[in-house]
Amino acid sequence: MANMQAARDRLKHDPDFTFVAQSALYDTEPVGVSEPYHDLTFLNAVIVVEARIAPHSLLHHLRAIEHDMGRQRDGDRNAPRPIDLDILYAGDIAVSSPDLTLPHPRWQDRRFVVQPLADVRPQHILPDDPRCVADVLSALPPEPKVILFAQEW
Repeated sequence: MANMQAARDRLKHDPDFTFVAQSALYDTEPVGVSEPYHDLTFLNAVIVVEARIAPHSLLHHLRAIEHDMGRQRDGDRNAPRPIDLDILYAGDIAVSSPDLTLPHPRWQDRRFVVQPLADVRPQHILPDDPRCVADVLSALPPEPKVILFAQEW
């Protein structure tokens, strides 16, 4: 949780961003991890910011935060890491490049993404799906589990 707080606070105090909202923090079952990590859980949340920089610049900014916090990108992309910052969407912008796809290509398939997004943007409609976030959430199966860890963090 301390890493989540530190990353959030870096965004909150950066002049390139206006902090808008944050979801609750969720303890989630792993998805797509290697065998050694099947028994671990992960913490997930959504933070909404208004960015005054382009999506690719935002991506580089987020990767710098990850690097500063000890993340190493070394092959197993779903292995445990100190922090993982993803861009789910950027307004109504659609991007498809080798290093960035917006909206995030698997957002609507992952309860660990949709549940916290529904906390802060339940009626929002992302460019790649005609349903609002709350409707996407209601259509997802209950597994893998997403359990409230902390309402305030």
